Order: sequence, then C-alpha cells, then structure tokens
Amino acid sequence: MKFLLYSAKAREDMRSILLRIAGDKPKIAIQFVDHLEEHARILERFPEAGSARPDLYPDIRVLSYRGYAVYYRVHDDCVMVERVLAPGIDVQPDLFGNIS
Repeated sequence: MKFLLYSAKAREDMRSILLRIAGDKPKIAIQFVDHLEEHARILERFPEAGSARPDLYPDIRVLSYRGYAVYYRVHDDCVMVERVLAPGIDVQPDLFGNIS
C-alpha cells in the first residue's frame, strides 16, 4: 500500500472547488470534497487505477470522480496527486509544467 500525498497545487485546486461549490451550497461543498478525497484513496491500494495521460506530462495518470479529474503520478513509496481539476477546464500540458 502506498501513501497518498497532495501537492501544494492540488491542495489549491481542492480549496477552489470547495469555495466554488460553497457559494451556493456550503454543506454540500464539504461533503463533496470529502467524497472526492475518499474516492482518491483508492489509489493507495490501486495506484494504476486511473488512465495514463503521457500527452499531458510524463508518468501522469488521471482518475475521475463525478466529472472532476484527479491527476497523479505513482512513485516508489507514494502516489502524488498533482492537480484536481473541475469539469470544463481545457487541460493542457502547461498545467503540469512545474511539477517535479
């Protein structure tokens, strides 16, 4: 089993998702983000569960949850969530340019 970690950018993404939903439905926003994080925990046991997206960044994979996309990379000891993007975003390689 691997550790699931979130990059600073992924944490910012999650906060933005929370704030966007909270504008209309604060309680639902918290529940949604909790469920999104719970869904991402599948990667601890099944790190290859998502689809490979080498067109965006080397070794990047994506796992979807209700239209939201969890972009991550598998390392020897952990799974690093790099970005969490809302539906409708035009996902381009430059969104992943600063990950290491």
